[in-house]
Amino acid sequence: MVPERVRSMAGATFHHSLFGAQKMCRFSRPAFMILVLPVVFEIEKLRMEQQRHPQRRQILTPPNLQPCPPCCTISAVLTLAIPPLSLNNL
Repeated sequence: MVPERVRSMAGATFHHSLFGAQKMCRFSRPAFMILVLPVVFEIEKLRMEQQRHPQRRQILTPPNLQPCPPCCTISAVLTLAIPPLSLNNL
């Protein structure tokens, strides 16, 4: 059997640990809300602003804009403009 003193110490440790965890949860819940709520409000404000001004996005990026074909990319233009270096000419 386990001595009474060890049992009471284990019970007290468990009780105090549980009490401390409950206190930490009660303390951290408002702190979490203080940290998270401004982010939620800013995201909602941005979403409302985007809904209010939809034509602003269309001016910056027209809907009929097509991506560049592969022959017009910078690497393709540089490959055509700069001839390959051959060691025979040296």
